[in-house]
Formats: sequence, C-alpha cells, structure tokens
Amino acid sequence: MDQVALGKFITGLAARKEPYWKEAVLGESWPVARSGTNVVGFCQIARKEADQSAMIGGLYVDPEYHRTGLGRRLVDTALNGLNRPVTVYLDVAKDTDAPAFYRRYGFTPDGVVETPQPLRDSGINIPFISMKLELS
Repeated sequence: MDQVALGKFITGLAARKEPYWKEAVLGESWPVARSGTNVVGFCQIARKEADQSAMIGGLYVDPEYHRTGLGRRLVDTALNGLNRPVTVYLDVAKDTDAPAFYRRYGFTPDGVVETPQPLRDSGINIPFISMKLELS
C-alpha cells in the first residue's frame, strides 16, 4: 500500500472523526490546538503511573496546518507535562514522515508492530514500528 492511499485513508478518517474529536478531546487533558472554535490539532497522551510509562496514542494536525510547527508544539507540550522519569512509547507507520519526526525528539525504534485493525479493515497493510523515548 502506498503513502497516497494511506494519506487518503487518514484524511477521510480525520473528517469522519472530527465531531467525535471536538467533543471527546476537549474534555481530556491532552494538548489541543484551536483556531477560533475549531479543533485543528491534538496530541493524545496517557500516563501509566504503575510502570512509569506513557503512550502517545495519536497526533492529529488538520491538513491545513501541516508544516507549520503545530505538531511539534503539541508534542512538546505533551512531553513537558509528564512527570519524570518516564518512558514514552508510540507506534507509527514505518514508511511515512512520522519516524523521522519522532527521531528528532530522541525516539528510537523499539520493534515492529502489526498494522492497526482499522487500517487492515480498509485494505491497508503497511509496516508499523514501535518507538520509545526515555525522559529523566
């Protein structure tokens, strides 16, 4: 599956999920970016105190705001809000810009993971990698 198909899938998913995100995200403690009353980005992050880990479950930036630094500001805010020490994990599509984006933060590859079910259900089967970052 090529990146164009993945991009179309994600853009379509973003459009379908926008009403959910507007309602659900605003009630969470995730970093959220707004333009007026519209949610234009967020970084979903969850901390597990039991094992001093956290997981970035998703980073969404409205396509209109790509390459503006908004994604970086959202991730910076999410990471800065974590109590240290903590190991932060995330899974990203291997053949996209995401691994390089997170490598700039110091994330390192931590194995290969299965393509998420929603993508497989849509006929997209691409390699994903797990990444991690140790914050002290």
